[in-house]
Amino acid sequence: MISIINNRECCGCQACEDICPKAAITFHTDEEGFWYPNVDMDKCVDCHLCEKVCPILHHEGLNKGNKTHPETFILQHKDTAERFNSTSGAAYPAIAKWCLEHGYYVAGHIFNEDYTVRGYVTNSLEDLEILRKSKYLQSDMKGVYATVRKLLKNGEKVLLSGCPCQIGAMKTFLQKDYEGLLTVDFTCMGIDSPWAFKKYIESMEKIYGSKLAYFKSKSKETGWRDLTNKMIFESGKTYFGTRTVDPNLKATFLDILMRPSCFECKFKGLPRISDITIGDFWHRRAPGEIAMDDNTGTSYYMANSQKGLEFLTNIENLFRSEQKEVEVLFKGRSEERRVGK
Repeated sequence: MISIINNRECCGCQACEDICPKAAITFHTDEEGFWYPNVDMDKCVDCHLCEKVCPILHHEGLNKGNKTHPETFILQHKDTAERFNSTSGAAYPAIAKWCLEHGYYVAGHIFNEDYTVRGYVTNSLEDLEILRKSKYLQSDMKGVYATVRKLLKNGEKVLLSGCPCQIGAMKTFLQKDYEGLLTVDFTCMGIDSPWAFKKYIESMEKIYGSKLAYFKSKSKETGWRDLTNKMIFESGKTYFGTRTVDPNLKATFLDILMRPSCFECKFKGLPRISDITIGDFWHRRAPGEIAMDDNTGTSYYMANSQKGLEFLTNIENLFRSEQKEVEVLFKGRSEERRVGK
């Protein structure tokens, strides 16, 4: 039976809920807005499956076979409109689009109508627009692990993207490797509270006197480096909040909205758990380097496995690219904090 004594021992992945054969596990939300498992002892048959799939309990060895020195590339989509519509250099939408066009299912994350986030599995190219763009909140993954496992068992190919802990949870849930599974994680700064984000939205709606109709993180109208939150309200008013003035962004970068387990992340560092790690490349160019940091968005692509390296050949013609040593990503930042915190 899964039992959480210290909140730092649970990343909220929900794999235990998906694996329970008696539906004895549900998740409740605490005062900070993060969810934790609750076991109905009248339903529990003490099968211990919930413990077996917990990535916190079984994080060691999940990166087995991946490279300690992954081949790393800096990418910027050649299509300016595609790059502008993304929150970085458009690496993820290119990966997801190729997969959808070549028979994969994509398991990603989308906003609900109330701007909470949930896991979402699709094989429709039309869904690419709702899958793309950054979402810095805890994502409700209920049902995703079971759905992906069923697809893989049926011989389907699946692209799974998520936080490093969610990739770890998928691996412990599956209990075996599947050739048809391609995993992508990202530079994780920690998961923010959905409750805090809800209060942020409500406060902005009160200030503007109108319901929110559109939200985008890292909107580029004021420049990629401003990390701007963009809101459009039903009244037609538009808000641009840069990282220096926006209350949500300031709180995020002060680490005061973050899930407790993120402070003791088991999934950061090298080797990575996923086949591919993507994220923002913030390094300013030195004399002689390719001018890819032009404040419109630049990505890095870390090929952690041979599968991840081979996949890059499918999309590399879409990008301006330059290979880098992986250590370049850690320049001016802490590896412990930025690469999969």
